[in-house]
Amino acid sequence: LTPVGVDARHSGFLRVSGVGAARVEVAEPTGLMQLAAAQWPGGQAPANARQTVVFRFPTPDFRCKLRVDQIVPEISVNQILVHELGESDRVLHADLEIDVREAPVREWDLLVPADHALASVEGADIADFVPGGEDGNKLRRLKILFKEPVIGRRLIALRMERNIPAAAGAWELPALAFPGARAARGFLGVVCSPGFRAVPAAMDGLVE
Repeated sequence: LTPVGVDARHSGFLRVSGVGAARVEVAEPTGLMQLAAAQWPGGQAPANARQTVVFRFPTPDFRCKLRVDQIVPEISVNQILVHELGESDRVLHADLEIDVREAPVREWDLLVPADHALASVEGADIADFVPGGEDGNKLRRLKILFKEPVIGRRLIALRMERNIPAAAGAWELPALAFPGARAARGFLGVVCSPGFRAVPAAMDGLVE
């Protein structure tokens, strides 16, 4: 903003803040002097700003360019899966701890067993969830929507059920999948109703 037709000194300050999943870089500044962020005279930067750059200009003859890069969130998952063999159903309990780094996320997708009904999805920051169609490999997509962009560690609890009577025979344990996750690890347990005993057979990717 430049005053026109007045004989007055024109100086001031410029602040650039990056909020959300973007990294902002000030390129080719002309007529600007960079200051510490604390020297900004106009109040605090946005509380959710990832970065803040402050400049001072002594004359109105200044300019700069902004270079904006998209930041890709990195998500790691720690999980505790408990498969429960009941008399009339099979229940999968999943306690998930996700660790979101680099940039916040507003929603998160994971894959759950397609033959299980979703009984509950719980978490302090969850606003809603949307089950999707089958995504191949006997899995279907589940989209979790958060109340606000989240970063850091969050806990999510899932309960899935399948109506099938208990019977002797092979029991292939379904697993969860996390597309795009940086890492996924955890523990798996099996609980049987009285009268049945589970014995590990073929295992892939597990250490007893």
